[in-house]
Amino acid sequence: MFASVVICGLLAGLAITAIANRRLARQVNGCKQSERRLRNLEQEYGSLTMAVSVGVFRLDRDLQNIYANGQCGIIFGLSPDEIAGDGWLQYIYPGDRESVMDHWQRAVNSSGAISLEHRLLRPDGTVVWVHNRCVSEMDHQGQLVGYVGTLTDISDRPHAHTLWQTEQGFRRAIQAAPFPVMVHAEDGEMLQINSVWTEITGYKHADIPRVQDWTRRAYGDNQHTVQALIDGLYPLTYRRDNGEFTVTTGSGDQRIWQFSSVPLEPLSDGRRVVMSMAADVTDNRRAKAALIESEERYRSIFAQATVGLVNASFGTMRLIDLNPRFCEMLGYSREELMEKTVLDITHPEDQSKILPDAQKVVDGKISCFFHEKRYIRKDGSVLWSSTGVSVVRGGDGQPKHGLAVVQDITDRKQLELERKKAEDQLRQSEQRFRNMVANIPGEIFRYIFRSDNTDQVIYMSPG
Repeated sequence: MFASVVICGLLAGLAITAIANRRLARQVNGCKQSERRLRNLEQEYGSLTMAVSVGVFRLDRDLQNIYANGQCGIIFGLSPDEIAGDGWLQYIYPGDRESVMDHWQRAVNSSGAISLEHRLLRPDGTVVWVHNRCVSEMDHQGQLVGYVGTLTDISDRPHAHTLWQTEQGFRRAIQAAPFPVMVHAEDGEMLQINSVWTEITGYKHADIPRVQDWTRRAYGDNQHTVQALIDGLYPLTYRRDNGEFTVTTGSGDQRIWQFSSVPLEPLSDGRRVVMSMAADVTDNRRAKAALIESEERYRSIFAQATVGLVNASFGTMRLIDLNPRFCEMLGYSREELMEKTVLDITHPEDQSKILPDAQKVVDGKISCFFHEKRYIRKDGSVLWSSTGVSVVRGGDGQPKHGLAVVQDITDRKQLELERKKAEDQLRQSEQRFRNMVANIPGEIFRYIFRSDNTDQVIYMSPG
């Protein structure tokens, strides 16, 4: 019995082993078949790339060349091995290298495609014009692993050099523009931003490789609203003013930009392109706001001042502006006074006093002058004033109008008149007393006795 169990166990083990071996054999055969298919695909790929008349290459994600076909070597004037790794970079024409690398950097940042024309400088010194087109390669998880592209010799195209010069000239013009400029495609790729854009915002091209990166950084919570406005630009066929927007810079400062956009020619792959330009109006708007605040402060002081304030023309002497206190002082309404001149409300005896000094202020000989002058109220009574006059000049230094500060001194003048009248009456009374005393026979005198024996005669009549 025990032997039977052992034998059954051994048979079962052999059966399991046989099944496992058959599975392993099938897996090995599958792997060999996959390897054969892979080798066949590689051979077909190699045959295909060797048969085409354009250069074919593959780069890893760091732009290291890991494959180049024979035609690619012919275009470079080198063997495929000599352009392996980063060797291909040194054969880009020096004058084109910055632009080419700028395109590659944008592709790296956006995992997008590249299509551009540029020059190669062969080892023998000859220059070759090429059309370089490349697309991204992704793994099964959607991660960038490299690029595959083609290189076409276009040196025999008579317009190639002209097109390149035109594009390069346009790029240099954008870069040198004294105002912020960005060029962007409808898929969101930021094709170019100029140096002024970077100087003001602090964002380099690498920071905002896509329009969405710009709206996120610059507009914060408003990014979706602005993004929708930008998306609506690509169908444009004419220049459009987009209005003013507040953008946030890399340092957190906020600037006010006035945008306008214009459509450009589509790219070779059909994508529509727009150039957006901005005028930084921050300082202007802040100055305008400060001016408005200053004017409001001035109007508040002008309206609430406890003295009369008057703006008048030096030429016509017509009143330009006046505050409520001045109207109150003269008993006129504002509308009534605005129909009058300075001379209309000035006492006739004082009119000749103000004209010479007013001319001196206009000529810049004096900065201001002060007069005690009389105004005629609406009821015909006289208002005495202490009036100071200065000139308000424009940005060109020319006089715009005069500003008068009028203080009512009628009560003071009345007291002065009453005091003068009392003094005159006292002098008259004293004179009458002296005349009377002078005609009295004998002597009349006034004597002061003091306790310290310093007695003094303070008056003695002529007699």
